[in-house]
Amino acid sequence: MAIVWGIVKFLILISFLVLIHEGGHFLTAKAVGMKVNQFAIGFGPKIWSHQGKETLYSIRWIPLGGFVALEGEEDDSDDPRAFNNKPVWTRFLVVVMGATVNIVFAIVALFCISVSVGKFQTTIVESLTPGSAGELAGIQVNDEVYAINGRRMRTLDSITEYLRRNKEKPVTVTVKRNGQKIDYFLTPDVEETGLIGVNFEENSTIISNVQKDSPAELAGIEKGDKILALNDVAMKDTNEIVTKISESTNVPVTLTLQRGEDELVIPVTPVCPDILKKYVIGFYGSVSEDKVALVGHSVWQSLVEVEKMVNQVVELLTGQIDTKYLSGPVGIATVVGQTNSGSAFLTLLIFISLNLGIVNLIPLPPLDGGKLVFLLIEGVTRKKVSTKVEMYFQMAGMFLLIALMVYVTFNDITRQMSIF
Repeated sequence: MAIVWGIVKFLILISFLVLIHEGGHFLTAKAVGMKVNQFAIGFGPKIWSHQGKETLYSIRWIPLGGFVALEGEEDDSDDPRAFNNKPVWTRFLVVVMGATVNIVFAIVALFCISVSVGKFQTTIVESLTPGSAGELAGIQVNDEVYAINGRRMRTLDSITEYLRRNKEKPVTVTVKRNGQKIDYFLTPDVEETGLIGVNFEENSTIISNVQKDSPAELAGIEKGDKILALNDVAMKDTNEIVTKISESTNVPVTLTLQRGEDELVIPVTPVCPDILKKYVIGFYGSVSEDKVALVGHSVWQSLVEVEKMVNQVVELLTGQIDTKYLSGPVGIATVVGQTNSGSAFLTLLIFISLNLGIVNLIPLPPLDGGKLVFLLIEGVTRKKVSTKVEMYFQMAGMFLLIALMVYVTFNDITRQMSIF
């Protein structure tokens, strides 16, 4: 039953995202007077179809995409309402609106969630960690962390993201104190959380999964092992185990395990994967419940999430993040199936929508971004790219996308989800 429900949730998620994406193309095309021949959710044979006044609407068996077929998009048409006969700016608008709708949906949803919380953490220093980079540099309680390296910081997440990309390089932190701006030069601290790469059965210290290439796997810990003690101290609560391990980064700990009828003692050293390292100044922001300020904060918080997603996509494309973290439909379906609350499902929906919108703008045919490049060239040169050249680029891009899909699907099927 859990598998069936997981499949249902996956289909709901994908269908909704495809609907709003293709709906963006469709409604914009209608608004600028283009002729739309088909609007489809899914690929392959039709499950359901309806012929409208001029558009054939359909739902198809393969729910991994959809399409809007515009008159004159693939082949030139003499119809004055055809895609190829419309001005460049209208064609650009129709193409870009699919990804735009995905991104706007995510921003609006994130804004609503942030506002609904009713309070937020400001960038005003409430307390400083003793011995932290911020305290040693001279930052004080009630200072407002205003900028880093001259860039305005409006939320705590904007600070966290900037420092993540900057890593351990020195920065100039500008604070506001009594109306005055003061600069401090410091090197952020590295905050590491120790992990050994295991998951637990619900309400149990029995290990349900051992992540690939993790310290636990390398130490010989197996699925089904039960943790009895850590450093000779009896353990009955998984939260206590996780806390103790998180505090022991790069420090060996000894686990006492029960495996069948045997009791084993296995040393293991928790580590913090690079992708989880945090770079911090060492302060906690004060909490505000000001409703007007909350609205402004929620706007900036939503935009920061977009910035973070853009950064991660760029880092994946440039090799700064390992491709093992890429996931395809199988991996997404697995994660969706594991969501056990409405809020978790909504959060996943929002971030996949954001990712889908940003990835679709990558300038690679046959993605929307590739089509936008051809339109930009046409707009600048006043000359349309030849159909033959565009076809070659489309074929090359399709080959790359298929190869990427095969790669990520192979990853999803053959590997355990692992951050190590």
